[in-house]
Amino acid sequence: MGISLIGLIQQRKCLSTFHLCDKIWIYRWLLRFLVGVLLLPQPSIAATDEKEAFCSQASNLEFFKDRLEDTNFRLGFQNPAEGFLNFPTGLCWWHSRFQRSVSHLVIFRELKPGESEMTTKELKRAIHRIRKMNNVVEIRTNRYQNFAEWSWANKDLIHKKLKSWQGWELLHGVIGLEGNSTEDPIKLKFMMDELYKEVESTNSLVYQMLQLKGPAAHAWLVIRMSKYKNRSGEPLGYKIYIVDSNFPLQTMEFDYRYGQTHFNYPGWGKFVPYTQRERELRKILGSVLRSCRPAKANMMSRTNILYKNMMRIQTLQESLKSPNNFSMKYPEEGKTYEDIVAENILKDEFEVTNESWSKLMTE
Repeated sequence: MGISLIGLIQQRKCLSTFHLCDKIWIYRWLLRFLVGVLLLPQPSIAATDEKEAFCSQASNLEFFKDRLEDTNFRLGFQNPAEGFLNFPTGLCWWHSRFQRSVSHLVIFRELKPGESEMTTKELKRAIHRIRKMNNVVEIRTNRYQNFAEWSWANKDLIHKKLKSWQGWELLHGVIGLEGNSTEDPIKLKFMMDELYKEVESTNSLVYQMLQLKGPAAHAWLVIRMSKYKNRSGEPLGYKIYIVDSNFPLQTMEFDYRYGQTHFNYPGWGKFVPYTQRERELRKILGSVLRSCRPAKANMMSRTNILYKNMMRIQTLQESLKSPNNFSMKYPEEGKTYEDIVAENILKDEFEVTNESWSKLMTE
């Protein structure tokens, strides 16, 4: 899926020799793309009582926040110190993102008659799918009472996946650092007001990168927020309820008051939280919709992919007229059709609210 660099080099050579070669090449690529879209795979989890219950509850975004508040549904181990190539970088960003994926995509259930415990191959596949965020994943077991116990028992497999995830992003230049350890108080107030809308009005589980002093950074997930008010009802700030990968089985609280320039992390000092990975959350929600309402989700994805790629082809045609001004973005290496489908179900312009999400899931 997408345009290869080699193909583009060949295309530039082609321009200098044949008048219609660019059109032939573009239409050949478009045909290959359309065939791929028509053959989009369907979600692979068969209908079960647990899945039906999951889909019914998942029509309310509050359901995912309730799951994260339940410590039984959290990762049972803290942010590992060893990162990619065993460097002591920590894996807090990836631990938090994996946890958010778990809260939205995992169905944890007991074995049914005739079923056996998951094999190592099945465990690895389930962990990989949670990391890829492109499928609802069923975990079946009678050995463990809840996801926290299961994740503790399989922490080595999960740790290995988090390390490879970190390594892939570092090697491909995916950087999450942003901002400073202190901010202008007016800007920080705006950031916190927007965070409150996202957490409480939109009901999103928000991932934030915490920028510490220098190149150090951390991450957390924001579950809830409540307002501080004075006796006359005027707002003074917020109490923020978060899940921190360093203390995964606790719900921690941080206070924010208007006028602050930063927060303080015990032992680390000043930091500012920056909301990130919004598109990743859209991909996760797209995967939920595709599992529960596959026909609707695949149609939405086909439409959105077709529109985006028609715009891409138009850009390519214009660029080919002036090869020296060529500019093009390409799909990330290693993406599967399922990744691309999940990422394109919900448009960037689509406002995710309880009402809009409920309509998608039920109508």
